[in-house]
Amino acid sequence: MAQITRSHTRFAALFCLLLMLAGACAGTADPEQIADEIEKLQSGTEPPQASSVSAVDLGLSVLWASCNLTSDGFAESPYEYGDYFSWGESEPKNNYEWSSYGMGTDPAGPFTKYNKMNSQNPVILETGPDGDDAASKILGGDWRMPTDEEWAELRNNCTWTWTTENNIRGIRVLAQNDSSIFLAAGGGDAAFYINSACYYWSSTLSTVSTCYAWSVISYDNGPVNRGYDNRCAGFAIRPVKE
Repeated sequence: MAQITRSHTRFAALFCLLLMLAGACAGTADPEQIADEIEKLQSGTEPPQASSVSAVDLGLSVLWASCNLTSDGFAESPYEYGDYFSWGESEPKNNYEWSSYGMGTDPAGPFTKYNKMNSQNPVILETGPDGDDAASKILGGDWRMPTDEEWAELRNNCTWTWTTENNIRGIRVLAQNDSSIFLAAGGGDAAFYINSACYYWSSTLSTVSTCYAWSVISYDNGPVNRGYDNRCAGFAIRPVKE
């Protein structure tokens, strides 16, 4: 899939501006629109784009983003950790303790949302601009957080290899169709086990306790496991889309 970079977007904006200027000479362009475009180019406020983000087809049920999530979009490259999010929240923070968790500060509950476990019909974060799925809320469109089931599909159908790329430790996930993604070992909680462990959230509430959500966890050169952790914990998010 072709990759969209920030330089590409600036070039496209400049090209459009030149077309509008040509229209102005012919008397067919709006001077106010031209002024707006010039201001955008001068200020660098063109729509934000990750420098190397793509939706990677690994031959599975969903496409996997090539970069982690940040509070304003995607990380600039697969080798950046992105931001850390508590489960069901869409803003990074300095404190990932229960005292700062927006859905309830007592791990015994009750929580303001997602209070009932269901092993037959897993409870998943709501998507959309008013939902609690961080990827869906920040990115919009079809992007969302992967479910526990989709992480299991990735674990069971791809080869996971710990490696160092661009001086960053992480896991290269190789699919049977030879496509791959890199999961940077950003650790969790804004620096815990950074560069030596992968912690990634799913959008699925655990069936162990309502204070936990399912995740994927792997320590340097170790196996990749389904895990669960406190909903208040700060983990990375790797978005997916249909």
